[in-house]
Amino acid sequence: MTGTDPDDPLTAAAASLFAHGMTLAALRAGTDRDDDRRPVVFADLFAYATGSDAGDDARIEAAVAGDVRLRAGLDHLLDKLASARLPRVAAAATGPIGERRSGDLVLRLHPSRADRDQIYVVLAMPADWGAGRRHLIIRRAGAAPLRLALEVDTDGGAQTMIDRSGPVFQALTDRTSEIDLV
Repeated sequence: MTGTDPDDPLTAAAASLFAHGMTLAALRAGTDRDDDRRPVVFADLFAYATGSDAGDDARIEAAVAGDVRLRAGLDHLLDKLASARLPRVAAAATGPIGERRSGDLVLRLHPSRADRDQIYVVLAMPADWGAGRRHLIIRRAGAAPLRLALEVDTDGGAQTMIDRSGPVFQALTDRTSEIDLV
């Protein structure tokens, strides 16, 4: 797996090129870019994986959940683009999942002291991986992928809050889920 710096000008140019190509294709086809019936293509998967088009998440996630080829395409993209992957939790592990670790990447889940229904997602990674906007993409067999945006500070840490009853928390604590940092 090779890492890609989201602030890299080449990555940004590629994402922009794909987005412009999709707009041109939609104009030539006479369709509206916001049409939910528009098929999901590679450019949509690339935009989803790199976080460059957050407006289409629900359409893309639903399409990937129901199409084996799209899921394979997203898996292949994440193999190439992800800086790190947190694999499935061992089947023999017991108790609730409060931490996942892979190499230099650590993901911790902490309940808020003020509201037990709120969970802090805390990400720690080496500072030399770079600061800025990153995404966790959570994949589970038979379910739609989910994306969680994080702002990584210059020390290599990020923190956000999610609902305990929400789909992101359920996916993060699912032993079968794989989590990619892009």
